[in-house]
Amino acid sequence: MKANFEDLSEQSKLWIYSADRFLNDEESLIIENELSTFLNEWNAHGSPILNFGKLYHKRFLVIFADETKSYASGCSIDKSVHFIEYIGQKLGIDWFNRLQFQYIKDDKVIAINGASDLKDLIKNQEISGDTLIFDNTIKDKGQFEKEWTKPLKESWLKRYLK
Repeated sequence: MKANFEDLSEQSKLWIYSADRFLNDEESLIIENELSTFLNEWNAHGSPILNFGKLYHKRFLVIFADETKSYASGCSIDKSVHFIEYIGQKLGIDWFNRLQFQYIKDDKVIAINGASDLKDLIKNQEISGDTLIFDNTIKDKGQFEKEWTKPLKESWLKRYLK
């Protein structure tokens, strides 16, 4: 059962999927429409899951499940992964590249591939510990609201600053 973002508890579980490229307006609209349909029907063993989902920055597909109201079972989580795979196949998007990092530069989301690119950017002083990165390892809505973007020096990537 799709809800408003504000209606979800701070403990709502989330999954962040990062596209391997920026999405154009047409692709974004297709994703938003398909996501809305999926979330309206998403359930666990016949019980609706209170949820919210949105495409952020034409790059990140984020799905929330408020488990204080209904539990997202393994089968329902599998359904959400299959939905992400379906959208990826339909539009030619890889949502599962976990080596990719995103950061903000000049109000734009920039993506890099892997630790070696990150090390080079730090070495060349193109980014620093104060550069805002997207931390896609967060687990719930409360963290999403406060910690999704944070300085590199406060993230799990800080080890590359040495």
